Amino acid sequence: MRSNNLNCQEPDKRAQKAEESVVDWCRPASVSADTLLIDGTDGCFLTMIYNLWAFNQHMEAARNSLAKHFELSGPQYTIFMAIARFEGQEGINARDLSKLLQVSPGFIATEIKSLVSLGLLTKSIDGRDRRMHRLQTSDQGRKLLRTNSSFVCKMNDLLFGGLTSEEVQQLVTLSSKLTHQSERTSAILDTHYKMRGEAGQN
Repeated sequence: MRSNNLNCQEPDKRAQKAEESVVDWCRPASVSADTLLIDGTDGCFLTMIYNLWAFNQHMEAARNSLAKHFELSGPQYTIFMAIARFEGQEGINARDLSKLLQVSPGFIATEIKSLVSLGLLTKSIDGRDRRMHRLQTSDQGRKLLRTNSSFVCKMNDLLFGGLTSEEVQQLVTLSSKLTHQSERTSAILDTHYKMRGEAGQN
C-alpha cells in the first residue's frame, strides 16, 4: 500500500549531493480502508481532514462573533439557539439537550443556570420524568432572537451561501454520517483507554 506520493518524490540532485547522509523517508499512510484511499494514496483524505479542521476554526470564530452580538459566551449561545430550535410546544429536557449537543449533563446544567438567571430561559419540572427539567425560551429570550435574527441570517448566508440546495442536502447527510461515526469512535476510544488504565493498575 502506497503512502501519499507527494511526500515520496525523488529528492533534488543538488540537495542529494549536499546531504548524502540523509535518507529519504516516506510517511506512512494515515488510513487503510480502500474507500479512503483515492488513487492508492491518502492525499485526498488528508486534504479533507485539513479542510474540515480549518472550517471548524472559522465556524468557532463565527459562533463567538454571534455570541458577542447576543452578549453571551460561545457555549451559552449554542445552548440557547438549540433550545429555541427544538423546544416545540412543551420545551426540551436537559438530558435530550445534552445528547443533542454531545456535552456532559453537568456542563449543560451550569450553562442553563446562567441562561435562566439572565432571564432568557424558563425551567419547569418535566411532567413525564420529575427528575428532569423542561427548558424553553422566555419572552425576553424570544425578543432577543427577533432583534438579532437579521444578523444571524447574514452570518449564516456568508458561511454557507456558496452552496447549492443539492449540496446543502448532501452536507446534511454527510455531516449526520460523520457525527454518528465520531460518536462510535469516541465510545471505542473511551473503552480502549479505560481497559488500558485498568491493565496498568494490575
